Amino acid sequence: MNKNKVIIFDAGGVLLSSIPTIAFKQIAELNNHLSFEKKQIIINSHSLCQNLWFKYRISETYSEDNYWNDWLDFIGRENIQQSIEELKNITSESFCAFENTLSLAKQIKEKGYVIGILSNHAKEWFETAATKTGLYDIFDKECIVVSYAIGYAKPERESFEILRHRINNYIKSININI
Repeated sequence: MNKNKVIIFDAGGVLLSSIPTIAFKQIAELNNHLSFEKKQIIINSHSLCQNLWFKYRISETYSEDNYWNDWLDFIGRENIQQSIEELKNITSESFCAFENTLSLAKQIKEKGYVIGILSNHAKEWFETAATKTGLYDIFDKECIVVSYAIGYAKPERESFEILRHRINNYIKSININI
């Protein structure tokens, strides 16, 4: 282990595809009865519904069902032909890993560095994406800090402090067990 050598990655946009922009595009395409303008609103709805994302990414209790219900209220339920379960499946299927970055993370870990993740993400989306892409096979869970689990989001100082604390405890546990 390289003492005090820690590399931190973000999940969305670095290790994984960004917050489900691909899913919003697919939802717009599936609803071909809509006008071009309405489809553009769906495609850009993540940025238009920032308040939903802010709530979802820092809460363990605001669920994906809550998110999609509120999103449908914003878009207009009458405009979307898919059920909430279908929207969840589209989102789940849209997450993908950036293989080059995952490969780099593996190489760094093999060289003895501690690698971690600090990410603003929602519980269901992160858990689905992390499981689907194998993040838990590469990163130790003790070194993963996600905003939904701690109630803080980057750039809030508390999120970095929590990560630092967890990394320090992880390094201590490794050094004790060697």
